[in-house]
Amino acid sequence: GYRDAAAELLKYKQGIEALDLNEAVLIAAGMGHIDIVKDMIKNQVSVNVIGRNNRTPLMAAVKFGRLDTVRLLVDNGSDPTPKDSDGSTALTVAQEVGNQEIIEIIEKALVPKPAVAPASVPDHGEIKRI
Repeated sequence: GYRDAAAELLKYKQGIEALDLNEAVLIAAGMGHIDIVKDMIKNQVSVNVIGRNNRTPLMAAVKFGRLDTVRLLVDNGSDPTPKDSDGSTALTVAQEVGNQEIIEIIEKALVPKPAVAPASVPDHGEIKRI
């Protein structure tokens, strides 16, 4: 089925156009084929591809209420800020659909992550040359 087709695309990804993989991840996300999306992520297919009408896999998953796929995409770095050709973002699509859980996931993803402070170096006193 779909997973076999996706596996074939991934198997030969060096020899096919990126557009095919981009479309595959968009379709899989929208249809809720989470195992295919996982396989693609594992094979380094970007979760931030832009497809037709400037839509992302995250927007596709949001539009069709694919909660687990939305979580997977966000957890793997999907950017919720791009706008499609209608000017919608993943959040505005979620609000139109009205799925509160998805809205909360997207809102949380929009909160800037705190900068990670560099690890402190312990002070071992003066360095002595030998």
